[in-house]
Amino acid sequence: MPGTPEEDGDRYIEIWNNVFMQFNRDEHGVMHPLPKRRWIPDGLERISRVAACPANYEIDLFQALIKAAARETNCADLNSPSLKVLADTSAPARS
Repeated sequence: MPGTPEEDGDRYIEIWNNVFMQFNRDEHGVMHPLPKRRWIPDGLERISRVAACPANYEIDLFQALIKAAARETNCADLNSPSLKVLADTSAPARS
């Protein structure tokens, strides 16, 4: 992990960022404002690293999302990569 005595690297690590969606770039590179701007917080996987969890998807927040996705999709395999994708992208978008 960056910043630990065993690692050469940065003293600080980023544990959260925000993705702002404001424009759509067309095929000519022209930016057009979106009808509704949104931001999506991103960082559950980084928080799991700070919490020293061995795997991102083992933290309680991801487990709840994985179980909800499994229930809604009738998927019995809680280790399914598809459930992990659904959990990873299920952060609520904010206007």
